[in-house]
Amino acid sequence: MLSDQQISRLLDVGLAAVHKGLTEQAQTVFEGVLADRPGNVAALIGKAYSLMTVDQFEQAEAILRNDVLAAHPDDADGLAYLGLCLQLSGRTDEARDVLQRVP
Repeated sequence: MLSDQQISRLLDVGLAAVHKGLTEQAQTVFEGVLADRPGNVAALIGKAYSLMTVDQFEQAEAILRNDVLAAHPDDADGLAYLGLCLQLSGRTDEARDVLQRVP
């Protein structure tokens, strides 16, 4: 079992990997966190974000809607990343509607 500090560091590493274009490695990190902490919102959002960077918008949207927002409908980060995903996939009107719900 990983400590909260270790989880935080792994999430940082995963996001750094996304920013460097290392999508597969980022996915591995996020999956590792989720293996230890199923349903971890930050890891789910990180996983969705990494998918967005390689134009896998449908998969990212599914994670955000089904895994993050289904359990936490008012999660500001989940809503913001869903709005980003919709905008990047060309669904501007839907993105606007979602982003208006961000607290």
